[in-house]
Amino acid sequence: MSVVLTTQEVQKIKKDPEVKSQAEDEAGTTSVTITDPSSRTHGHTSTPASPKIKALRDNIAELEQDFFLFKEETKNNLHQLLNLTSVQQLQQLCSAVRHLEEDNQELRQELRRVREELTRREQHGHTLERLL
Repeated sequence: MSVVLTTQEVQKIKKDPEVKSQAEDEAGTTSVTITDPSSRTHGHTSTPASPKIKALRDNIAELEQDFFLFKEETKNNLHQLLNLTSVQQLQQLCSAVRHLEEDNQELRQELRRVREELTRREQHGHTLERLL
């Protein structure tokens, strides 16, 4: 199912990572929720996060937001390219898909690294709390 977002909707999402956005297309409705990972709880109450942990959480939220926008813009662009029929345009589409797959892999690796770093820092913080 493809989601078509206007430039205004994309700008709204870029300005507010807590926004809940809904987009409709011919096939139905798709709901997308972007949440701030720092608002998530992990089954325990902890002391306020250090500035570094908060910065990492903000980075994760920003990466998730960027990925969402990238994915939706890509879907829109690919949908437009699929309506074209020339051989040259199809070659461009194949090239674009390969490039997007590479970018997707890089984004996933970066997000994984940031999450691992956040987990390490949280564990280190909990260890320090126990020692004090």
